[in-house]
Amino acid sequence: MFTFRSLGRAAFAAVLVLFLLGAAASAASAADRHLSNAGTDDGDCVASPCATLLYVQQQVQAGDTVQLAAGVYPTDPVDGAILAVDDVTYARSGTGEATIVLPGNSYGLEVRGAGITFRDLTVSTSDGTIQGDTWAFTYSGSDLTLDRMLVEHQREGVVAIDEGGHGITVTDSTFTDIAGTAVGVWDGLITVTDSDFTANSGIFVRTPATLTASGNTFNGNVAGDGGTGIYVEDGNVGSTATGNRFSPSLEAAISGGQSIQVPDNWWGCNAGVEHDGCAPSYALPVESAEPHLVLDVSASPNPFPITASSTITARLVSSDPGSPFAGGPSGSGLTLSTTAGTLDDLHPAFVAGVAQTALRASSPGFPTVTAMLDNGSASTTVQAFVSAAILPATGVSATGATLHATVVPSVSQAQFLYRKAGESAWTAAAKQTIAPGGGSVDTTVGGLDPASVYYAKLRPYPLVDGQYQYSATTSFTTTAGGLVAGDVVVNPPAELTTTGATLGATVDTHGSPVSGVVEWGATAGDYTRSAALYASGASSARVLSRSLPTQFAPGTTYHYRIAVTNAGGTYTTPDQTFTTVASGAPAVTLGAVDPLTATTATINAVVDAHGAAVTNTLVQLGTTTAYTKAPAPLLSGAPVPGGRAYSRPFANLKPATTYHYKVTVTTTAGTYEGTDQTFTTAPPG
Repeated sequence: MFTFRSLGRAAFAAVLVLFLLGAAASAASAADRHLSNAGTDDGDCVASPCATLLYVQQQVQAGDTVQLAAGVYPTDPVDGAILAVDDVTYARSGTGEATIVLPGNSYGLEVRGAGITFRDLTVSTSDGTIQGDTWAFTYSGSDLTLDRMLVEHQREGVVAIDEGGHGITVTDSTFTDIAGTAVGVWDGLITVTDSDFTANSGIFVRTPATLTASGNTFNGNVAGDGGTGIYVEDGNVGSTATGNRFSPSLEAAISGGQSIQVPDNWWGCNAGVEHDGCAPSYALPVESAEPHLVLDVSASPNPFPITASSTITARLVSSDPGSPFAGGPSGSGLTLSTTAGTLDDLHPAFVAGVAQTALRASSPGFPTVTAMLDNGSASTTVQAFVSAAILPATGVSATGATLHATVVPSVSQAQFLYRKAGESAWTAAAKQTIAPGGGSVDTTVGGLDPASVYYAKLRPYPLVDGQYQYSATTSFTTTAGGLVAGDVVVNPPAELTTTGATLGATVDTHGSPVSGVVEWGATAGDYTRSAALYASGASSARVLSRSLPTQFAPGTTYHYRIAVTNAGGTYTTPDQTFTTVASGAPAVTLGAVDPLTATTATINAVVDAHGAAVTNTLVQLGTTTAYTKAPAPLLSGAPVPGGRAYSRPFANLKPATTYHYKVTVTTTAGTYEGTDQTFTTAPPG
């Protein structure tokens, strides 16, 4: 680990004054200043390039950009370079590598200004080794940015001094062969993304700085005494690391304080931090690193024809399917292999946690592709086929379609298979004999559901290596058909009161959108009023209902019907009736049967006695509307909104059995006699 130290050199202060005076004497507007190994330290470095970083520092002013052509730029052999002017950008121009070479035992690039940016540069030493106590950046300014930088062969990387160094942003940069810490800041926000830390001690977060790290890779140290991915000082608050890769070769993935949040990181294997083969941690309980990232590999299309290819995708995904995490580290380290065929790239690089290549096959078969990252692996089996090609379906109606395919001459028989989306079982059409020479094969299938997505594929014969060689899969959508009587089931009227009722029906939609209207009146066929129904429930079994709390007169019988419409037309139910509760009679609202098990059930209701005394309650129960079990009274409970809660438990019921029940409540003002209701007990076990 590094230690923070104070510069405390009078020479620095003197040079700093000279730099500031030089900046004040420069031109009033920001400029592009140029450095080149072919330049001359003369003039302002605008029209023609200068040669040294020390000289250009005497010319820069706030807002300037210093363009470094490809080459090598040594700093002062003792002091390195002091960067004190605010808002200056140092960037490579053109192609090739622009390298700032630091002397041994120096403070390197001393960043004292605010808003200074380094982009597309290399910071190194003259011979590619760590030379004494060299620090690449000593940082006491604020808002430093490193973008696409390579920092290598240093004692320390970016290190704050004198309790300075307020905020740093590091993007897409590489820190390698650094004996101590790559990035360490005292204060402010440390944002590190898509960067690589190899052979160093990663990131040091000193309180009260706050770290946000994502998409980075931390590999084990080989250069010095570190080996930590992220070190968080005790007492630090608010730091997070998400979507990073921590190698198992690290001495510790996370160490120091325990307040850092680390969900959805790759810890070197599929099991998570601290497991065998995964990255260790000296700070975190295992559960605080959950969920974690796991390696996944898939192929698309699968199966695929040998005349084409299948895209192999390796990605890092959250171990929690419900996690919103997306992204991940970029960089190398992935190895792919296959049991058959060839892969275009055995080591595709990750980009935001995703790596891809193509699998190609010269013969039919079932190659298994395996992905390896650190100590984690994942596999997928892919089918390469040659025998058949599926074509788009034609003649698609509400209940049928004609399927088409072509086969090669070696195919003697073929059989179409199809299934509805959401179902797992395939239906096999009749097997067909193919004429010599191959060619087209067709079949017409029926009995399909309207407005539904179907998948189809062809299974040719003979088998290859004992395996079916299916074609790719095609899809088609049947048209919407009109609803029929069995599709619309009227639900018993519910929530009957003196003035209200809830009316509705359950609709088998066959996957087609539906809407509904309830119409009612005093006699059958004379439906003088109507109201739109509201939809709820599953898309395949839609419940259309409407609560009408104040539309009716007490103690009155009403006639009603329900009209349901889909793309194929409108179906209207036969006439139905219900009777509102007589004036003064209690209002009873039935609740769900709960709890409900294989052998027990509890009937629940809320009774509004309208101020009258409840004199009798009764629950009738049976497997038919004859209600053969002995009737039992409801048990009074606590007051609830709308009245008082009542319930009645029943035991010794039969599993997986539908029971009918009816509730009757009598008060001193009248009697409520409910309609037949049903529930079904759970299966045994």
